[in-house]
Amino acid sequence: MATLENPYYQYFCGEEFFCHKPPFDRSSMTRWRQHMGEARLMALLQESLAAATRTGAAKPADFTALIVDTTVQPKAIAHTLAHVVPEITQQLGVSLQRIVADAGYRGHNAPTRRGLSVFTSGQKRGVTAKIKRELRRRSVVEPVIGHLKAGHRMDRNYLKGHTGDAANALLAAAGYNFRLLIAWIRLLWAFMKSTRSENPASCLNKNLRLG
Repeated sequence: MATLENPYYQYFCGEEFFCHKPPFDRSSMTRWRQHMGEARLMALLQESLAAATRTGAAKPADFTALIVDTTVQPKAIAHTLAHVVPEITQQLGVSLQRIVADAGYRGHNAPTRRGLSVFTSGQKRGVTAKIKRELRRRSVVEPVIGHLKAGHRMDRNYLKGHTGDAANALLAAAGYNFRLLIAWIRLLWAFMKSTRSENPASCLNKNLRLG
């Protein structure tokens, strides 16, 4: 473990003396994740999105559009939208209005409800400039998967069974969301600090010159 190899790591974690034993057993996190259960894991993911909405880092309208890329999944899986869309609607608490996917989702079976539109790569009818930009943004999916694998332990799952697979994915997604939120708050705090530290006299001079 990095904790036992790096004294600086221990110092920044709050340790006062160098420890020769890990702070917890290696299997403790595995057991904790298994005891969380599906409902609590889903609540954790929902809270990461709710926190982004409360702080202003995201708007509810941001969750009404879904970008799908099948390069990280088997091809010809258009039939999965019938199950995926209701689950996402239930998890996020908002109704999806638009799904942007690649050609693998042609002939999809998404729910035919009013207000939901599905656009696939190569489609011409009804594709506006905004939809074209979102179709080009499908390339952001693969880097996100890479970050989840490298920084959020999606590269290897230590949990057992299908439930373990789902728990690992949910925890990785929640961790990714919280990391983005912390980065956004840090940037906002730096901006507020810079504006507050600005000399009031210089601000007054600027206003007088503009006037």
